[in-house]
Amino acid sequence: MTKKLFVLIEKSKKYYIGTVAGLPGCRNRAKTHKELLRNIRKTIKRCLKVEGGTPYGEFVGVRILNPQNFRKTFIVLIEKGETGAYVGYVPSLSGCFTQAGTLEKLVKNLEELIEICFGLKKTFEETKFVGMQMVEVK
Repeated sequence: MTKKLFVLIEKSKKYYIGTVAGLPGCRNRAKTHKELLRNIRKTIKRCLKVEGGTPYGEFVGVRILNPQNFRKTFIVLIEKGETGAYVGYVPSLSGCFTQAGTLEKLVKNLEELIEICFGLKKTFEETKFVGMQMVEVK
């Protein structure tokens, strides 16, 4: 059976970074876009095996946040979980995710969380949004 998943693609100074919507923590990076897509397919298969073949949530969209105290913007993946709650996570800040009952509350939670996660990180890989791409895996 073929699965179609969205991959958020960002670019740092050295790498393309792919984060899979619906599978938090399922990400990979490579020096070229083509290599990233090849690697991310393998990573998705591995993540789906661990999670029993089912993504956590339904992809809702991508939002760009610019918290008040930052001159930087952050890309956020938003999903709707099985319980109906919205889940958002910031791929460039590993482990930075939260949930809420409404999109408005989720955005507020994410802005607060970005300040906390960013403050805790000693090193930060600056990235730019490249786009979203649908990836099929068998």
